[in-house]
Amino acid sequence: LIIDGVELPSYYDPQYQCEMEILAFDSDHPVPKYVDRIDECQERLANIPIICAPSLVPDCVMSS
Repeated sequence: LIIDGVELPSYYDPQYQCEMEILAFDSDHPVPKYVDRIDECQERLANIPIICAPSLVPDCVMSS
């Protein structure tokens, strides 16, 4: 993520034991020209199957 020409540095996340990078920020007020595309992505992502070991999936995801 680059803000005002400065790249946000990566950081070490001890929970996931890896370097993380911020890719984007969530916005409650997206630019109007992107609203339809955002809605489409949200709809598609909500219906994508997740394949992984059950022990790696948070309880809140398994119960929904």
